[in-house]
Amino acid sequence: MEALKCLRCDADMEYSGREQFQLGEERGYTGLLAVMTSESMQVDIYKCPDCGKIEFFQPRARETVRQPKTN
Repeated sequence: MEALKCLRCDADMEYSGREQFQLGEERGYTGLLAVMTSESMQVDIYKCPDCGKIEFFQPRARETVRQPKTN
């Protein structure tokens, strides 16, 4: 598989890990309730070491992108 290339500078993107983002806004008491009952979303994060561009991908989509080996 080919490495993921940066759309801005064509450098190889680096895998930075998977994060869980909470969806919803917190505004006062009702906002806190909305955040507590809202869904979350997992994304895989890639960053460009040259220009700093960051891209998010759905975790199942990362199987098409080459991942660095972990020890």
